[in-house]
Amino acid sequence: MVYFIRMKYWVKIGVTTNVEQRLAQIQTCCPEKCKLVALIEGDRETESALHYMFRKHRRQGEWFHYEGLTESCVHLLSQKKFSNLRDMEREVREYDLRRRANSYAKKGKHKLKNKITQLMAV
Repeated sequence: MVYFIRMKYWVKIGVTTNVEQRLAQIQTCCPEKCKLVALIEGDRETESALHYMFRKHRRQGEWFHYEGLTESCVHLLSQKKFSNLRDMEREVREYDLRRRANSYAKKGKHKLKNKITQLMAV
């Protein structure tokens, strides 16, 4: 199982067979309260793919910033089941593009929104 454990502004993405034990281990070395925010089916390959997808949000090791894209994608991943890593990565990428397109539309930057929408159609 791949877990997402949150501590304040950070989320740890890791893999384990015993989530409760792993949460307790992480909690002993963290100064803030930790909380399991998502759990998905997966193995080390899934974990590595997620680390790669969120690499721009990496703080250190397996810890990532939990704001914006990472937070939304963790929620998305916890709500859906994916048959393979390629589908999971595509869904996260499309989610990010939709999020950016909506952000540009709110700012009145419709040309950028339209360009992103075109990219999503490819």
